[in-house]
Amino acid sequence: MLSQAAERYIRLRRIGGFKFDVPSTLVRSFVRFATARGDTHIQTQTVIDWASQSPSPAAREVRLQVIIAFARHCRAEDVVHEVPQPGVFGKGYSRSPIAYIFSPEEIDRLLAGALELTPKASLRPYMFHTLFGLLAATGLRIGEALRLQFEDLTPDGLLIRESKFRKSRLLPLHPTTIQGLQRYIKLRTIIGGNDGHLFVGLDGRRVRSATAQVVFREVATAVGLGAGHYGRRPRLHDLRHTWAVRALESSPREVGQIDRHMRAVTTYLGHAKVASGYWYLHATPFLMKRIADACAAREQEEP
Repeated sequence: MLSQAAERYIRLRRIGGFKFDVPSTLVRSFVRFATARGDTHIQTQTVIDWASQSPSPAAREVRLQVIIAFARHCRAEDVVHEVPQPGVFGKGYSRSPIAYIFSPEEIDRLLAGALELTPKASLRPYMFHTLFGLLAATGLRIGEALRLQFEDLTPDGLLIRESKFRKSRLLPLHPTTIQGLQRYIKLRTIIGGNDGHLFVGLDGRRVRSATAQVVFREVATAVGLGAGHYGRRPRLHDLRHTWAVRALESSPREVGQIDRHMRAVTTYLGHAKVASGYWYLHATPFLMKRIADACAAREQEEP
């Protein structure tokens, strides 16, 4: 049965360390679609018809790629399963979007704008003010921040439990960040309800990522950041990119210290490997100039 194969596949991927939330949803959606057609094995035309339900070519190709991986897994045990060819709907996204790097003044405007949210006499403005501030100060992923509970703020730092690749880490916090969280927690304890999560909505339940994204765009537009720079509109995730870039900009110039600095930044961000941190090196003229200067110095050393 396709449904049994799907559950085995999803379980295997999660055992391998992947959260696999979105792909698992897509795999189960496809299986329901195929089963309704009476399919007992993966068929290429069924995959294409299912993927075609997405509104854009890029989204269709993402769907297709997810089921291609699932089909390869199934075919290893039963060759009756067909493996569709990639690229049916185009190449999809060939590169990650260019990050929007906030200036300190823009972050100040964003946090001030969050305090203007309504209802004014509620926890909501202070909650989003603290949430956005925490993301800017720590480079957390939005999902990591929204999963935080009261006990995760420890004397040694912020405990991030089983994040990407099911790894946990402890983040040291700047004293001003700790003070900001403590002020918010006092208010949250009084008027935020009984849910154990730090960041809750007006209904007293944990804020969803989609809600935070919508509110971020609302605030960014209200404070004049909606248009962005050179066609790059700021995203909530760009607060993480900004933290990483500023951390890399502060790197020492000695080779040995750079290596230690990169490892520290990688660990703090929760990346699985150091190479993931190097993606941020292209992000600002400051970093590009340092790279160019280093390359020029190296060339002059060559015999």
